[in-house]
Amino acid sequence: MAVPEKPFYALDEMAERWSVSVNDLGSFAVGGSLNLAVVIHNLQSVRRRTSASSGRSRTPLLTGVVSVDGMEVWRAFKGETVMVTRVRPRNGSFKELSEESCPRVSLADLYISSEEKRRFETAYRLGAEDVEVPMPSPPGKARSQRGKSPSHVWDAFWIELSDYVYREGRPETQAELIRHMLDWFVEYTNTLPDESTVRKKVQRYWRKTFLN
Repeated sequence: MAVPEKPFYALDEMAERWSVSVNDLGSFAVGGSLNLAVVIHNLQSVRRRTSASSGRSRTPLLTGVVSVDGMEVWRAFKGETVMVTRVRPRNGSFKELSEESCPRVSLADLYISSEEKRRFETAYRLGAEDVEVPMPSPPGKARSQRGKSPSHVWDAFWIELSDYVYREGRPETQAELIRHMLDWFVEYTNTLPDESTVRKKVQRYWRKTFLN
């Protein structure tokens, strides 16, 4: 008898399948290449009114497996319990949750939906067995050419960025973090990155992590 596909998968299950760590999955989510999910039941979302009247109006209750913002749940990978303030239903856009509906989640509450599993494996050409997420080549002398970096390089970039801040704590300045990531890029990928792209990615992380 055929067993139906599960609607979602545990992070440790998918980390083993893809030959990466659970923390890697969190870094992929921060970088935007992987969508994490939670299971919710009858949570209230809100929307801002577009009419002349101010305030927010309530919308139908949300139930099921919904995507979450990777940046918002990143601290769960460091053992913290975090609050989810917005979710994205299947085939929809992110919806803001009412204050009383915002769930607090830990790492054990995060999953990968079956749809996201299929999308990720197709995007990164992962098979069912002996799969491995491609990582950058070993360090060496940097090449002088610049250009668009493969998506798996940016996945590794987010991993290093997040782990560096976790190891060293908050840098004194954003510029210090940018310099570190530029140096890492040259050493780890053997290429010279586009500095403006690195700067924009670090700025996004800085605003979400330290200014919110």
